[in-house]
Amino acid sequence: CGNASYITIADIVLGGVSWWMAASRDSATEADFTTRPLFPELTAKVNDVAALEIATQKDLFRIERGAAPDQWTMPSRDNYPVRADLVRKNILGIAALETVEPRTDKPEHYDLLQVSEPDQYKPADEAAKVDAGPILVRLANDKSEAMAAVIVGKIKSYPVGGMPGQYHLRKPSEARAWLAKGALELPANPVQWLVKDTIKIDRERVAEVTVTHPDGKVLKLVRAPAKPDSSSVDFLPAELPKGMKTTSQYDVNAVAGALAFLTFDNVAKAEGKDFSKATVV
Repeated sequence: CGNASYITIADIVLGGVSWWMAASRDSATEADFTTRPLFPELTAKVNDVAALEIATQKDLFRIERGAAPDQWTMPSRDNYPVRADLVRKNILGIAALETVEPRTDKPEHYDLLQVSEPDQYKPADEAAKVDAGPILVRLANDKSEAMAAVIVGKIKSYPVGGMPGQYHLRKPSEARAWLAKGALELPANPVQWLVKDTIKIDRERVAEVTVTHPDGKVLKLVRAPAKPDSSSVDFLPAELPKGMKTTSQYDVNAVAGALAFLTFDNVAKAEGKDFSKATVV
């Protein structure tokens, strides 16, 4: 009975491997796996890229070149600045992609490699549901003419120590999927492309804090006298009613450090927004 159980398990494992191999390499007609550029003419034209259009399962957004050569903005976020280093990395990364091995050319297997069109993608299993899924990137010039388009799917390995990563991908215009190597960093969330450095004021630089609440009440904190043999910077209420004391020095200090690591989940122009009931720090 013990031997029979091991045989059954082996059959299941081998069957799973065969299924994956079939999805990965079915109908592959090329026996020569010599690496080749995915977009052989793009490298010479990377400076002509004026826009990136990115589609995921949840979002469709566009990144456009600004007035300055290395300035990029996102129209759907009121032209808020985009990280130029991230745009540059992905434009050069797409231009440098090289095919390693051919994969499936059958649409019914695209979801396994996450190379379906993003709006048609269905996760193949529970594990795939936590992945970003397929990310479609289109590069265009200043005349809105298409320069390149690729669907980046399941990642086999990430770039490490100067070595390229490996990605499953497919050109939207072609049936064949590929395993390719290169260096990409494609956030699926559009906000992750934005310049997220806003206000960063370390608590140790703060002398006093004034918090004005919508109802007009004001809390003022001041830096506490330095303690001997301590590098800690603490704060106290400027006016503390007699007989009262703070219950948590940590909470008081947190108010003074509120602007030390300020970031955002979304962004838009302040025009037309009602700040009449805002708390001012």
